[in-house]
Amino acid sequence: MGLIDWPKTGGAVLVGKTRHARRDGPANAFAYRVDYVLLRLAPEADTPPAPFSHARFGPLSYCDCDHGDGVGPAVDWARRSAAGHGLPESAMAETWLLTQPRRFGYVFNPISFWFFRDSAGDVRAVLAEVNNTYGDRHSYFCALEAFAPVDQGSEIVRPKRMHVS
Repeated sequence: MGLIDWPKTGGAVLVGKTRHARRDGPANAFAYRVDYVLLRLAPEADTPPAPFSHARFGPLSYCDCDHGDGVGPAVDWARRSAAGHGLPESAMAETWLLTQPRRFGYVFNPISFWFFRDSAGDVRAVLAEVNNTYGDRHSYFCALEAFAPVDQGSEIVRPKRMHVS
């Protein structure tokens, strides 16, 4: 997918490719196309362009129940989670979600990314939200020391805490 060029309109559609290869065990590798939407959800959610909708059935949609604790606005959960990890309010001037949209009500969304940007537009932290095929969900809070800006060259490593496949 490459570096995200943050849209001024509050949203974008991104097309990428997922690749998977086993490092041990039987040889297996595959790749497939994935579509993501990038949505600005805070300080105010932008109205998504048609045919995209929020919390309603449609060709493409985003539903709060697919994220976080599944109760209330997902952006509130994400911001509470980031604050719980010490991210200051000043580093959350904007909250963006990169996720796979529902298609006619169906969703397969193994990973979503919540980006927290400060007022200068720098990404200060990322919350990676992972879902597996068993219905489990786990989030990984990713930030550099002292919440320094995260950019294309940043590397943040977190231990795996959930079985995903």
